[in-house]
Amino acid sequence: MSRAERIKLSAAMITYFPLAWCPSAIAVEKLVDKVLFPHDPSPRGVYRWSEGTTIALDGKKHLLMLVTAFGHGGHDNSTATILGFESIDGGVTWTPQDKAKVFQENIGKQNVMSPSLLRLDTGDLLCFFAVKNSFDDCGSWMRSSIDNGKTWSDPTKLPYVGYGGSSCDRAIQLSTGRIILPSWVSMDRLASSHAYVLYSDDRGKTWKRTELISTPKGSSGRKTDPAAEEPAVIELKDGRLLMFMRDYLGWIYRSFSADKGATWSKPESSGIPSPGSMVTLKRLPTGDLLLIYNWAPQDEISGPFPRNFISSLISRDEGRSWANLRHLDGAFDFGGKITMANVCCVEDKWAVVTYSKSLTMKNAYSWRLQVLPVTWFYQGDSTVVYGEPCLK
Repeated sequence: MSRAERIKLSAAMITYFPLAWCPSAIAVEKLVDKVLFPHDPSPRGVYRWSEGTTIALDGKKHLLMLVTAFGHGGHDNSTATILGFESIDGGVTWTPQDKAKVFQENIGKQNVMSPSLLRLDTGDLLCFFAVKNSFDDCGSWMRSSIDNGKTWSDPTKLPYVGYGGSSCDRAIQLSTGRIILPSWVSMDRLASSHAYVLYSDDRGKTWKRTELISTPKGSSGRKTDPAAEEPAVIELKDGRLLMFMRDYLGWIYRSFSADKGATWSKPESSGIPSPGSMVTLKRLPTGDLLLIYNWAPQDEISGPFPRNFISSLISRDEGRSWANLRHLDGAFDFGGKITMANVCCVEDKWAVVTYSKSLTMKNAYSWRLQVLPVTWFYQGDSTVVYGEPCLK
């Protein structure tokens, strides 16, 4: 397919997806699709908005969103704070940028980043975030709230050694009560990276960590090889845990745990082609699994790129197969990059999706917001199926 044909197909997919591939469905529209906080290159502006997390404070429409605001240059070692915003209408409108509250000051020698909010079965809230001190020292810290987010404890350091931590919007609590914090680490300045899990059986008071989880060594010649970064974990209905991780092998790699996250299987390809970038894995109110990731034609994937689409897939069989491909944003001729989505479902009907989008290949990320019906994800292309069928 020529580049011109792909550009034409891109426009058709975004505009006509619902009717072309779901003729019996009534097309549903997005409620909101806009830049919420723009990239600002001025010396005092937020150069990069990225890595956020959103949670419902009342179980309904009162939402709390935390997002990392990076200073000049927008690099991973640029100064940053974690800002807090609230919505009382289910994510349609938010606290203005100039009224944002500083949730977490920069207590790192370089920055703080990558927040992840979790509501416990006790009703308490936990927030995990990374504190970066150097290229050899970066990992997860935690704060807690017993009054639904009105006040928060002082930060405490979780057990880690090396450079890594948890990515944004990652923490989950299992049906057993165990807290799972998917994490990754490099102790050789990113010559290699490996996933692992921190877990707690006493609501975050004490923590254990698993052995490292490593993907196969590739042949791309990339600096980070092997790579298993930014893992995401979901609890399956049969009690196992499924982990997806970022790598540079051209596919999303997966691992399973049959003992609530204490040990993990040898990683294998999920059958979903993808560049090396962060994925988001959630369970929808329907009971199905949702994946948001950077879709790309398989023959164009090279290491961490391209990231010119951010797209969704649905699994109705607990992660074995994935279909209903739909693009939330992007185009074949888009020259920038889109990445790092997080999702919060409101009243079992709406999905509030925020993510980073740069119009160039620099980290000049604006913070984008979409509010859309959960049914929107189901109106994608059901004729393309990824997953285990691709592995046979």
